Amino acid sequence: MSNIKLRIGLVLSSVPGYSETFFYTKINGLAKTGTEVILFARGETNPELNCKQVRPYPVFQHPVWRALCVVLILPVVFLRAPRAVVRFWKFEKEDGEITKDIFRSLYLNAHILTERVDWLHFGFATTALGRENVARAIGAKMAVSFRGYDINVYPLKNPGCYNQLWKRVDQVHSISTYLLEASYKLGLSRQTKYKIIYPAVNTIDLKQRKNFEFHTPIELLTVSRLHKIKGLDYAIKAVSLAYNKGIELQYSIVGDGEELNSLKNLCASLGIQNRVKFLGRKTHLDTLDLLPQADLYIQPSINEGFCNALLEAQGSGCLCIASRAG
Repeated sequence: MSNIKLRIGLVLSSVPGYSETFFYTKINGLAKTGTEVILFARGETNPELNCKQVRPYPVFQHPVWRALCVVLILPVVFLRAPRAVVRFWKFEKEDGEITKDIFRSLYLNAHILTERVDWLHFGFATTALGRENVARAIGAKMAVSFRGYDINVYPLKNPGCYNQLWKRVDQVHSISTYLLEASYKLGLSRQTKYKIIYPAVNTIDLKQRKNFEFHTPIELLTVSRLHKIKGLDYAIKAVSLAYNKGIELQYSIVGDGEELNSLKNLCASLGIQNRVKFLGRKTHLDTLDLLPQADLYIQPSINEGFCNALLEAQGSGCLCIASRAG
């Protein structure tokens, strides 16, 4: 039997956070099958991911620093992967790119051009923009995943943004038939190979709610990154409205993020700081323990491709309220 492993390069904008269970499962699951995964992403190395992690070179705002980085780093990249650099330059020229932009693209993709993979997989369609020729340059096939934002939001402000991508991609992954059909309307060829992988959770770990009587006060729960796109400020304002109408409730939020202080200040300004508890980051198993204790699970996202936490809440027997956003 052959001992040759399949090598897959996964391109993301940043190293997956603890709440991004899809990418955790994808990377570690592939590793268990003997597939070698190389993660190309910004951010600190995550020891829980069973893969090699390669960060892009830094991008400075000051033009002098930017020019110095290009002068110092690109010759090293050329020495390490001369064929890939030459091929990339050739493909970019064929696409009509000017020399200045090609140098910029070479620098931004230098960390990928020096690696060798069988497949280069972009975790979001938007992460492939400006990188349409990288896979060909390193002799790899190209795969792209797309989710709600990639298809429903970004192209509205950037018409034709995927025209070059559709020409280069070998296979696509979608989380729904709806998004796949929408991508055809954006120009993806129906001849392109595809795979639809619907969101799913491991029901073995789920604990079921046994008593469906509401608690007093009513227990609300959200599991989320504390980010503006998650719409937690709307949920907090709704809690305030309900509480002011005499409804006894307690809202618990599991997760952390950049909006923590802002959300706490919002609670204080509404006078419900004692009705909203920020539980911080929890392990996955600890989070699953909390789900059956909630009367209502709230998912107020402004934009959401699909939410595994919502699936887990449903699987645990929680009544769920979710925004119509993806």
